[in-house]
Amino acid sequence: MAQMPFYPPSLNGYVQFLLNQGFPQAALISQAPINLATGAGCFDTGPSTPLLAQIDVLLIAEIAPDCLPTDWVLWSYQNAINNVYSLIGALDPINYTLAVYNWGADWLLNWSPDQNGQNFFTNQRKVWNLLTPKTGLVESASDESTSSSYAVSDAMRNMTIGSLNQFNTPYGRAYLAIAQSMGTLWGLT
Repeated sequence: MAQMPFYPPSLNGYVQFLLNQGFPQAALISQAPINLATGAGCFDTGPSTPLLAQIDVLLIAEIAPDCLPTDWVLWSYQNAINNVYSLIGALDPINYTLAVYNWGADWLLNWSPDQNGQNFFTNQRKVWNLLTPKTGLVESASDESTSSSYAVSDAMRNMTIGSLNQFNTPYGRAYLAIAQSMGTLWGLT
């Protein structure tokens, strides 16, 4: 298993994170999961070889054309960079990187279409029940003879529909846990 670079976040580290989490190469790569130039897997590297030479979205030309991440992988990474508060990085660089990678993985599971011949994202949406609308949390329920209630924190009451949606995947929950642990500045406590 390749070492994941932690800070700053990179597309290289993000793709490695996704692979380490069990996302199949074929779901992440825009063409064949084999580098046609070398015959090796796109992400096969030796112990001293950088995985993808610390690429960034703007430096994507450095990757072999047959190993380009899909547009959806790029968009999910860029969406995470744009939406995860960068000040978290000043407080805790490792958790900032993990927040970016988890936000991106959550976004990818919710939005990415499958590649031709693949069904990974469709299956994951079914497994995590991501296509069923959820508009909030049930605080209490009762009938004639029984009742039950939950103590719902103010943080949960003030969440947006987007934040509530992030509860549906382990990656969204991981992001919310990191952001909330940083205090009230992030709007999640």
